[in-house]
Amino acid sequence: MTEEQSKQIQELHDFFMKPQGPGRPTRAKMIDDLLIAVRAGKIGGRAILWICGAVIAISGAYASAKGWFQ
Repeated sequence: MTEEQSKQIQELHDFFMKPQGPGRPTRAKMIDDLLIAVRAGKIGGRAILWICGAVIAISGAYASAKGWFQ
């Protein structure tokens, strides 16, 4: 590995692993938090869709039983 490559790797490491200021999280930690939020949003979105589908199915069954769809 050349000295230039070593310098570039060190700069990349510093970019992600050193905080921007005192008391601030590192960029790696901020990216990790963002990915966790995205995953949670996907799970929440799927749960909402499933619940809406269940409500529609139950409403349809109830309406059918009451004879509203003739």
